[in-house]
Amino acid sequence: MHIFITGGSGLTGPSVVSELITAGHTVTGLARSDKAEARLRELGAGVLRGSLEDLDILRQGARFAEGVIHMAFGGNFAEPEEMCRRDCAAINALGQALVGSGKPFVSTSGTLVMRAGDVSTEQDPPDPASLGSFRVPGEQTCLAFADQGVRSSVVRLAPTVHGPGDYGFIPFLISAARRTGVSAYIGDGANRWPAIHRQDAAILFRLAIEKAPAGTALHGAGESAITFETIAHLIGRTLRIPTAPLTPEEAAVHFENPFLARCFATDAPASSAYTRKLLDWKPVHATLLEDMATGDYFSSQLPSPFSYSAAPRNIRTVRFHVYGEPADVLRMEETTLPAPAAGRIRVRVIACGLNPADWALCRGLFPKDLPRGIGLDVSGTVDDVGEGVDGIAVGDAVFGPVDFVTTASAGASDFAILEHWARIPKGLDPIHAAALPMAITTAFSTVDHMGLRADHTILINGAGTMMGFAAVQIALMRGSRVIATAGETFAERLRGLGALVTEYGEGMVERVLQLAGRSPDLILDTSPVSGALPALVMIAGDPKRVVTISDFAAAKELGARSNIEELRGIRYDALDEFAQLAAAGKFSIPIARTFPLEDWRAALDVSQSRKARGKLILLP
Repeated sequence: MHIFITGGSGLTGPSVVSELITAGHTVTGLARSDKAEARLRELGAGVLRGSLEDLDILRQGARFAEGVIHMAFGGNFAEPEEMCRRDCAAINALGQALVGSGKPFVSTSGTLVMRAGDVSTEQDPPDPASLGSFRVPGEQTCLAFADQGVRSSVVRLAPTVHGPGDYGFIPFLISAARRTGVSAYIGDGANRWPAIHRQDAAILFRLAIEKAPAGTALHGAGESAITFETIAHLIGRTLRIPTAPLTPEEAAVHFENPFLARCFATDAPASSAYTRKLLDWKPVHATLLEDMATGDYFSSQLPSPFSYSAAPRNIRTVRFHVYGEPADVLRMEETTLPAPAAGRIRVRVIACGLNPADWALCRGLFPKDLPRGIGLDVSGTVDDVGEGVDGIAVGDAVFGPVDFVTTASAGASDFAILEHWARIPKGLDPIHAAALPMAITTAFSTVDHMGLRADHTILINGAGTMMGFAAVQIALMRGSRVIATAGETFAERLRGLGALVTEYGEGMVERVLQLAGRSPDLILDTSPVSGALPALVMIAGDPKRVVTISDFAAAKELGARSNIEELRGIRYDALDEFAQLAAAGKFSIPIARTFPLEDWRAALDVSQSRKARGKLILLP
C-alpha cells in the first residue's frame, strides 16, 4: 500500500514511517522544511513539500495515495482554538480527497480527550470539558468520513509516548526537578496516566491503516495507569533530590505553566483492551519506568516544547502614560516584546513582587520618559541575553530587580529586562525569590552605608514593612541590638528573630528610650510616610543618626538623612548571598497573597489599604 503521512518527521512519525516501510508499504511524507525533507528521505520515504495550511497540497497527497495517516499537530498551546481550526481544516481536506474510495484514513488524537477520573475505553465518548477537548473536533471530523465511503479511524495516543530522544512531558518533569531541586507531584500523587512506547505506537498505526474498521476509535496505551507519585519518586531517586507534594497553586509556579500543572494533576487512565483484541496488537517494548531507568532521559538535556516556547511579538504589561494616582493612571495593555541591551537579560516572568515604590513611581518618583511600568522585583527563566553577558543561559531560573529606567515596561508583564540578577538556588521557589530583590538590595545597601556594627543599637521604625523586616534580619546577622516598631501582625515574629519590639504611635519615644536605655546609635525609618520622623529625631537626639527610605521631604526639613541622597552604590552582590540564606531558611520575606497578572487592580487595592500583611505577588 502507498501511504501519505503528515507529521512523519516529528517525534513519533519517523518510527511510524520506518514501521510501514519495513512491513512492505511505500510512504510519501509531507515536509514543510529542508530539515523535515532530509529526515524523511533518510528514512526511505518520498517527499511532498508543503504545510498543514496548504490544503491543495494535502488533497494532492491524499488523492494519489492508497491510504492516509495524519499525525501532524502543533502550534501555540495558548491558542487552542487556532490549533483546532487548522487541524480540522487539514483533516477535512484529506478526507474529502478520499470520499467514496474505501481507502483507509487514520488520524491522531489523545486519550486526554476522555473524561477524567475513570478508566476510559475506546467506546466511551470524548468529554468536551476535558483537558484535551481541543482535539475532539478533529476526531469527529475524521470519523464522520466513515459515512462517506472512507475507512476512517482515530488513534488516541497516551499523553506520554516514550523512547529515545523524547522531548515531551517526562523530560519536562525532569527539567523542572533539576531546576528547582524538588521532584514534585500534585496532591497525593495518586492520579494516573497511560503511556506507550514509541515503537509500540508505530505498530499500532500500521495495524490501523491495514485493518481498522471504519468509524473506529483506538487507544494507544501500552500501560493504562501509572501514578504520578511513582514517576516523581523515580525522578527524585535518580537525581538524588527530595520528592514532595504540591498544591495546584504551587504546581503552576513550580512547572512555570498553569496548563501543564493542570495536566499533571489530571487522573486520566485509559484502557486499550478493545484495541488489542480488534487488531491483535500486543505492546512488547519497555514500560515507561523501565525506559526512564535505562534510557537516555537523565543522560542528556533534551529540549521540551513546553518549557521555553518562542517569545511572542507582543506581551501584556501593566504601566502608566501620565503621572498621577496609581488607580487612575495604571492600565494593562499590550506592548512590543523588549529586547535585552548589552549587559542585560530578558526573562519570562514567573512571579513579580509589588512594592510601595511602584505607586511612588506612578506619582512621579524618579521621573523619566513615559510610558513606564511597575513591578520592580521578578523571578523568571532566562529567555534571551544581551551582548557581553556570560555565565547565564536561556532556560536558567533567576531573580532580580527589573531595569525600569531604560525600558517602557517593568516586571508586571509577561517578560521583563534585568540588569542585575542571581540564580535561584535549590530549595528556593520562584514566588519567594520574587519577594527578595528590592528588600535585599535596599535594606542591605542602606544598613551597610549606615556603618552598622555589632556594638551598635539600632532602631528600625516600620519593621512590619518588607524593607523593615529585611533590615531587622540583616542587623541581627551583624550582631547588633535591634529595637523594632511594628504592629501586631509581625510583632511576635520579629521577637522570635531576636528583636525588641514596641508598637508605633503615641508614646513611642518613651517606649523606645526605655527599651534602649539610651538613644540608639542609629535609626532606620522604613515605614510609609506617616509623620513619624520628628519623633525619631527626638529619640536619636542628633538628626544625622536618622536615615529614612521614604519621608524625604521631612528629612530635608529636619536635617535627617535619606538613602536616595546618600547611597552611592547598590549592593547587588548581596542577591546571591541572601538567596542562599533564604534557601536555607535563614532569611525570609513574608508573602501575603498572590494574584494572577490580570487581577493587578485587586493587588493594588490591597496594597494601598496598608493591610497587605506581607508581600503581594503577581503571577503572569
